[in-house]
Amino acid sequence: MLKSDTSNLSTAELNKILLNKGIELLARREHSADELRKKLTTHSQKKMVDQDVTEHVLSVVVKLQDLGYQSDERFTQAYCRSRLRKGYGRARIVMELSHKGIAKPMIEMALSEVSQMELAPEDVILRSWQKKFRVIANTPKDYAKQYRFLQYRGFSGDQIAALFSRLKNE
Repeated sequence: MLKSDTSNLSTAELNKILLNKGIELLARREHSADELRKKLTTHSQKKMVDQDVTEHVLSVVVKLQDLGYQSDERFTQAYCRSRLRKGYGRARIVMELSHKGIAKPMIEMALSEVSQMELAPEDVILRSWQKKFRVIANTPKDYAKQYRFLQYRGFSGDQIAALFSRLKNE
């Protein structure tokens, strides 16, 4: 449809277009409700220049949740699992999920559930370090570089110090 053709859309037609787009987005991967709302708003603004679509977008997101297509809990667990496997620490995952509109209690619950099923934090930090460096730092400059990298990945200072002492003992 051209932009000029979409200015006369009925509410039902607009909701159908947004619902189809929402299903299309969720078929590719899980999205948080906030992410989905932003993407649908952007999509609708490209298509429908003459209409305010905020209410329509919110109603479509609620409908997708009611149908079971969108779930913030499912999204949060999948995201935590994925990021832990990629070698990211707890702090980084919490920050990223907060930016995606997920509440802190839900993040903490998902992280504790996923952590029980996945690798221990000590193993996650070790794998992340091994993937990037493989050799323990000999100079203060190298130590600082490795420390900053692990901090950026979301690991705490205590976790990093424990890793370096573990590596020196091995």
